[in-house]
Amino acid sequence: AIFLLIAAPSLSKVSLAFRSPDYFGLMILGLTAVSAFSAKGHFLKAMMMVVLGLMLASVGQDTLSDIPRFTFDNFVVGKPNELAHAAARRVAEGGIVSFNPLFLYGGVGLGKTHLMHAIAWELQNRRPDLNVLYLSAEQFMYRFVQALRERKMMDFKQLFRSVDVLMVDDVQFIAGKGSTQEEFFHTFNALVDQNKQIIISGDRAPGEIKDLEDRIKSRLQSGLVVDLHPTDYELRLGIL
Repeated sequence: AIFLLIAAPSLSKVSLAFRSPDYFGLMILGLTAVSAFSAKGHFLKAMMMVVLGLMLASVGQDTLSDIPRFTFDNFVVGKPNELAHAAARRVAEGGIVSFNPLFLYGGVGLGKTHLMHAIAWELQNRRPDLNVLYLSAEQFMYRFVQALRERKMMDFKQLFRSVDVLMVDDVQFIAGKGSTQEEFFHTFNALVDQNKQIIISGDRAPGEIKDLEDRIKSRLQSGLVVDLHPTDYELRLGIL
């Protein structure tokens, strides 16, 4: 029960379309933990685990259904990221662009996820009619495996191939996972054939992601690939 209490919130961070953490379920799991530990005289330990679970649940709430924290308005622009910012702004207008997909890459803390969230929020405000789906590559894999297990692949394909904009964060996570890469490849092609916009982020350029299939690398490189450089002194000063 404790493992589920801690792990469950991480499964809820998906997209504009999916739900936030199930607090009722977390409460039940927490009470189960309290009962189990209390029976052994470890009530304090049980309460600490419940508090930890609720803290993690609040982290799991950090989806696009919350009050926006990552927008273009609070993104500090400088030379290291101005091209990525301009490209993200262009895609966020919601019209037809000359590049698809947009691939953003860079190290930790350089603003990839910030720009991804900003694009999603801007699209939601400008074009509420669009079906925008934002999720991590890990969540894509989780949904795929779940669909296979429950024999609901048609529902899975319908969900991902009926969107207007697909946004996948940390694509490097699917590297080396053959079946997931296969489905991602076909999903990618289906959306491009429909002229739907795709926005991807990764920790390095597509060609440098180890164990990522060559055909996927080729697709990811077919649009605009933009890197976010480490901040210089002026940009750091602007952030402060």
